[in-house]
Amino acid sequence: MNRKNGPKQLAIFRREFERLVKRWGCEDWRYYFDLATLAESKAQVSRNLTGRACTVTLGVDWPCDNSPDELRKTARHEAAHMVTAELSCLAGARWVTKDEVDHADELTVRRLERILR
Repeated sequence: MNRKNGPKQLAIFRREFERLVKRWGCEDWRYYFDLATLAESKAQVSRNLTGRACTVTLGVDWPCDNSPDELRKTARHEAAHMVTAELSCLAGARWVTKDEVDHADELTVRRLERILR
């Protein structure tokens, strides 16, 4: 049985996502939130490195439990993608300098230090 997500579920998801990206040092992005139909996942992040903008989408239809705990767990997974955002975005670029990779690597390590304390 599919579970439907709406504004109430999005609010729970968003609160947890925002709490974690702040805690993990990923505040240098602008975040936008959306509810939409997703074919293959419960949620996703779409990042634009140049503009430092990220759209965080919560799927409307879930094939499983959409309890507050499950929404928070999913938010945690999506927020974790922001820890590696720079490296992930640069990996898909056609031309990347060593300085860009080194900077992204150092930023990721600093974020991991905050998470692992």
